[in-house]
Amino acid sequence: MTTWNITIFGQPAGMPRARSVRTKWGGIRHYIPQKSPGVVYRSIAAKLSARKPKLEGPVRVTIGCVFEMPKSWTKAKKLKHDGQPHTQKPDADNIAKAILDGLSECWPDDAVVWELIVRKVWGQHGSTVVFVTDTLTGEYTP
Repeated sequence: MTTWNITIFGQPAGMPRARSVRTKWGGIRHYIPQKSPGVVYRSIAAKLSARKPKLEGPVRVTIGCVFEMPKSWTKAKKLKHDGQPHTQKPDADNIAKAILDGLSECWPDDAVVWELIVRKVWGQHGSTVVFVTDTLTGEYTP
């Protein structure tokens, strides 16, 4: 059983949608903006996971995101929301897409991820913690 984790400090960001532009020859070119926060977030995940052991079997991934509360919020509002679910954008699936794209060198194919859990909460400082396990330990309940 191999288990490891990475921590990314800063506000979590989701992967952007692909953009399309018409070329001067009448064709269409698709691209992902390279300066978007999600692409930067993906590259940070890739750098942090580069030294981690490669995984072969079924993989369980748990992603915990903490979103920093806006400075404009009052102390009372911050106390009320601390640790509560974050239900705003970016969507959990876009965050997972950015993280899993960054971790793509850690396993042969994304199909080996058999369980994916993403949690988003409010907190004092933004960060993301990713736990990866390559075993089928625990109960599976459909």
